[in-house]
Amino acid sequence: PDKIRVPDFTFKYIGSVKECFNAAGWPMKVVEVDENTYGEGSIRDQFPTAGTDVDPENMPEIQLKVSTGNPASGE
Repeated sequence: PDKIRVPDFTFKYIGSVKECFNAAGWPMKVVEVDENTYGEGSIRDQFPTAGTDVDPENMPEIQLKVSTGNPASGE
């Protein structure tokens, strides 16, 4: 089967990305992370990483770390 590369979602806005995931039927998991440099709703990190080859017929769940807009604890 043809593989596709996982797109780079970092720095994108979660609202737009969710729409794309829903349209594509891809599973996603949102993990909230406290950080206030980039603002609420911005994607900070992802797994699998961008450029990873995946089978679109058997998409892995893509985990997105999304900023809460709150300061990171310990700052």
